[in-house]
Amino acid sequence: GAAPVSRPSAIALDLLAREAARGVKAVLTGDGGDEVLGGYRRHAAERYAWLFRGLWRERSGARRVPLRGLAARPRPASDGGALAPGLDADPRASRLRRMLYLEQSSWLPDHLLERGDRMTMAASIEARMPFMDTRLAAFVSGRKDSCRIRFGEDKWLLRRAMEPVLPHDILHRAKVGFRVPVNLWFRTVLKDYVRDLLLGPGSLTRDYYRRDALTRILDQHADGRTNHEKLIWSLTNLELFQRRYRLAW
Repeated sequence: GAAPVSRPSAIALDLLAREAARGVKAVLTGDGGDEVLGGYRRHAAERYAWLFRGLWRERSGARRVPLRGLAARPRPASDGGALAPGLDADPRASRLRRMLYLEQSSWLPDHLLERGDRMTMAASIEARMPFMDTRLAAFVSGRKDSCRIRFGEDKWLLRRAMEPVLPHDILHRAKVGFRVPVNLWFRTVLKDYVRDLLLGPGSLTRDYYRRDALTRILDQHADGRTNHEKLIWSLTNLELFQRRYRLAW
């Protein structure tokens, strides 16, 4: 069914899928590679998290208390028994493995794969995801953490496996995401449009918010004082979604 566009990167993915569909009917994507093999900066930084937690305690004088992960605040399952998927990781597992497990069972299927499927299907193109192969996931899961992150290098196992195939510049280039400059747009070319959309007389969602609070948020973003791009994006898409489908309700 229809849904608001949750993240700006969906725009870039939609344009990319439409361009690819001009020449091919199926494509391979890298979805799942980061979540299975440890490809985000937070994965590489996780092993040093204890240092910053200790530094914060020392500076703040906070009482030493046991650190709890997400699994310590679980959402109860619908049957009131077992923990919800993603929060039921084995407590004996390393923090990295628990982090990856949470991402594999929540962020990956509920956002990345769902978004990719919507955008490619809208362009009438098939997307195939080699990193989602269950045999690959099982193989990587059986390896030590050092096969994912080693000396601060992410996806270490994949990089070593691809050394005979890919050039060095490709193997070690910086991560390139689907960045859309909505921060800049909301301060320039879309500033007046968004303000009228959310606060103007035709707004269908303006009663959802305190006008003074929303005005302050838009002003802070327009002046460059605070980056509210994610919030403004969400509010804008909710308004557009209601305008598009209000007759169906």
